[in-house]
Amino acid sequence: HFSALAAQTAPPGYKGTALTLVTSIGFAITIASLQLISSLAGPAGDPENKAIFILLGIGPMTGLLFLYRLLRKK
Repeated sequence: HFSALAAQTAPPGYKGTALTLVTSIGFAITIASLQLISSLAGPAGDPENKAIFILLGIGPMTGLLFLYRLLRKK
């Protein structure tokens, strides 16, 4: 989890701030992506909706890439 990574890598005096920031950014990204996808999606059951929801996978894949790079540096 990103929260555990933030807690491990943040300076001791800033752990609470780091966890708050990571959680807030996560919620903001979630809300923005769901709003964007909802506005792009057509009626329920439309086969084109499947392709639109594939866009939601870009965020987690990008996160995993950066997480891998960070862990490789250690």
